[in-house]
Amino acid sequence: MKPPGPRRSPVPFFWNCCIGLVSVLRMVSYHISSQEYWSCSASDSGAGISIHERHAFSVTTFDPNGKLAQVEHSMLAASMGAPIVACVRNNTILLAAPQFLPSPFMVDDGTPRFAIVAPHLVVGHSGISADGRVVLEAAQRMALEHAYTFDEPIPLPLFLEELSLLFQEYTMKPLARPFGCTLIVCYIPPSTQTIDMSLSKPRLFQIDGSGAVSEFGTTAVLHGGLEKDLKLKSELRDMSIEKNISARSGRLSLSHVLESAVGRMNKSPLNSIQSTNDINDAHNIENDEDSNIVGMDNNNLPRFLSIVSASFDMQNGLVVERRLAKC
Repeated sequence: MKPPGPRRSPVPFFWNCCIGLVSVLRMVSYHISSQEYWSCSASDSGAGISIHERHAFSVTTFDPNGKLAQVEHSMLAASMGAPIVACVRNNTILLAAPQFLPSPFMVDDGTPRFAIVAPHLVVGHSGISADGRVVLEAAQRMALEHAYTFDEPIPLPLFLEELSLLFQEYTMKPLARPFGCTLIVCYIPPSTQTIDMSLSKPRLFQIDGSGAVSEFGTTAVLHGGLEKDLKLKSELRDMSIEKNISARSGRLSLSHVLESAVGRMNKSPLNSIQSTNDINDAHNIENDEDSNIVGMDNNNLPRFLSIVSASFDMQNGLVVERRLAKC
């Protein structure tokens, strides 16, 4: 009589069941994301049926025109955020952004517009505040891990590459959405000498929701509908060539320049700025034209404009100020 063999452990069977369940869930999610959605729409001539193809509901699927609809939607949401202006003057980078508050007694809304991630790097965000906070936290963690591991500040090319990969990862990740924010990255060369001449001067970069990295010149205007303001761009160019002006005077001058630009945009009936720093739901982005005017919230209640200005250099680091605007 053969002796009984060793008793098999139930662990492999359990893991096989888990793997099978995950496979079934993946098939179900793929079927849901790949099916066509039908919706009925009424028109003046009568009722009709319109087809929304599966490409508009899937982040990872290209439509027949070669576009990713959700990525374009995320970039649109970011473009509706509060503007950011920046200019490079000598070895200092000046930054400014408007901040809409519901009361003049409020000093801040708890969302930093600009944050230092390394001694030579500062990051600002525009768009949905919740997404901006998540990306800022990831950038700071990335810089700290590199400094702890290699005992050196994270290099600029590596930092830009890792951040762009983070954005690009969410354009391919199933059951997720891209980030609805855009980053502006400010770089100041460290005091040590560097062989690469491109790293020996201050530089400005932009990272959008698709993960694309683009570099500005000595001035930058990010979102908020101010990209077409020629007077603003001219004033920023004039500030970038000014010399022998303190960083505090530069912050004050830039805040006044941005305040004037926001006032011109507020008076223009064809343009509007909507701050998405106060919204927690992406669906709140789609509002009436009247609610997009500066100084009015979704309930047509007045909001108070505060200008957040900052200066960044290797000597003083990042210095942030807030000033209540008059427009």
